[in-house]
Amino acid sequence: MSLESLRERNKSGKLDKLLKAAGRTSLGKKNTNNEQDVTYYPERDKKGNGSAIIRFLPGLESEDYSYYVERFQHGFQANNKWFIEFCPTTLGLECPVCDDNFDTIGEYGEWDDVPEDVQAVIRKRGRNAGFSAGNYCNILVIKDPANPENEGKVHLFSFGKGISDLIFGMAQPIDDGLGDVPEPIDVFDLLEGANFKFVIRKKDKRADYSQSSFEAPSPCPEFDVDEQQALLPLVDEKKFKSYEDLADRFAKVLNKTAKRTAKSAEDVVDQGVDKSESDGDMDTPDGLPDSDGTVDGTDEGNDNMDYFKGIADEIKI
Repeated sequence: MSLESLRERNKSGKLDKLLKAAGRTSLGKKNTNNEQDVTYYPERDKKGNGSAIIRFLPGLESEDYSYYVERFQHGFQANNKWFIEFCPTTLGLECPVCDDNFDTIGEYGEWDDVPEDVQAVIRKRGRNAGFSAGNYCNILVIKDPANPENEGKVHLFSFGKGISDLIFGMAQPIDDGLGDVPEPIDVFDLLEGANFKFVIRKKDKRADYSQSSFEAPSPCPEFDVDEQQALLPLVDEKKFKSYEDLADRFAKVLNKTAKRTAKSAEDVVDQGVDKSESDGDMDTPDGLPDSDGTVDGTDEGNDNMDYFKGIADEIKI
């Protein structure tokens, strides 16, 4: 892509559009057929460390240059059985697991009143935002020390709250009272955005991204726009099961009988509390309920129970 094309395309990449992008999951209502979900992640060494320099790219013109789409997933184990399903709150629909989490909190009144062992279970069953869940966008790999063949290529990329906070921290810089407030930067902007130094360090047996940062603003290097992938297929309604089917599966995992309609989760599960600690994210350790009653569980950065135990050993759940 030439700089002239970048300038033309840049007209659609305004900062206010990025700030409106958060939670824009209604895009998933559109049906598509693309099933490709393979995402880029830098190779890590034996110590669990890795790095790359990448550039966040705005989306396709056919998808209104959407910066990213967001997809949630549940993944937890109970009674030696796994529940691994996409969460329909991605599409603004109700979810029996989220309903049950919210109802459980309601039984105690407030989150701070919920016993710690019950909080651990709620976090464990919360919506997950890493791996095959999370925010999806296109990126250009600028430098990949472990695999230079990736450099100059466009890839699909998934990121969770930790990296999202860095992106929006650039878009909405905070006045710390110690000097001039930095100018807001839309890191997806092709001319005035910024490269991202993606640094992965293993910390407490988890992948930690806290040393990652954005470089000074600079034009995006040229890339092949035809390599960009459509984002809407990732949140296609066809990827999500109905509330009734999810309630049945949830009940089966918990050895309970499900009521198979929305807002009936109080009969889906007893509180059979699992006292194991949640796999909390390095970036979001609190796991507090969202305003809509959902509870986000683990995020990127902790290898997510070895990615839900190898997707329950390749779906032999």
